[in-house]
Amino acid sequence: MKKYIAEFIVTLMVLAVSVGLGAYVVKVTIDNGGSLFGTVADNSDGSTDTSTPASRVMENIRLSRSTSSTDTTGTSEPTGTIFIGDSRTVGMDGVVDIEGTNNQFVVAKVGQGLSWFKQSGLDAVKDLRKQNSALTHWRYIMLLGVNDLWDLDAYLEEFDTLREDSDVELILVSVNPVETYSSISNTKIETFNAGLQDYAEKNDLQYIDTYNFLMDAGYQTQDGLHYKDATYQEIYDQIESAITPDSN
Repeated sequence: MKKYIAEFIVTLMVLAVSVGLGAYVVKVTIDNGGSLFGTVADNSDGSTDTSTPASRVMENIRLSRSTSSTDTTGTSEPTGTIFIGDSRTVGMDGVVDIEGTNNQFVVAKVGQGLSWFKQSGLDAVKDLRKQNSALTHWRYIMLLGVNDLWDLDAYLEEFDTLREDSDVELILVSVNPVETYSSISNTKIETFNAGLQDYAEKNDLQYIDTYNFLMDAGYQTQDGLHYKDATYQEIYDQIESAITPDSN
């Protein structure tokens, strides 16, 4: 009698274990989407992906960030930058190769000022925009002024007109200092720059003060007016750092 009772108890125990094991198998199968051993995704390069869904999501986020383009203007629009100036801008381009930088252009002419810009330079700017129609946002870096320092009011009127174009971001750069030059003095330049800066502040425009940077850091000229290569490089670097947000 005792033998039968013992066998009955063992049978009950085996049955209980079997039921528990069966329940576990059902649960695992449900959790794995109908597969007892889970799924392994095939990738296009022939490798297998055994990562969890959560880690795959994070990987996709990192991929999106690394492949998306960034725009230095704070807008998602593709942006072109045009340096507009005179012989100093021509000289700077010769040193740093402005147009060698993606989507940067130069419209400049030796010995010219505002009248040239209105008669010819602005047409060249418009032609550049037509030739690069994929760029829908434009920055005009204004570097004119040293050849007609007496004409500030006319410059400000022209800036008013340029600002009417909603696709244009107007950026004013100070006229930079001279050493010794017959018709131009730093006193006249400072007066012109003060008017530029005041206009920029009143109209919420960016003003880049390379004049005071050079006065503090020092500069070298070839002839009192035009700079040596190292100074042109410093001016360009200051402009670039001002229009390009810090990535940190």
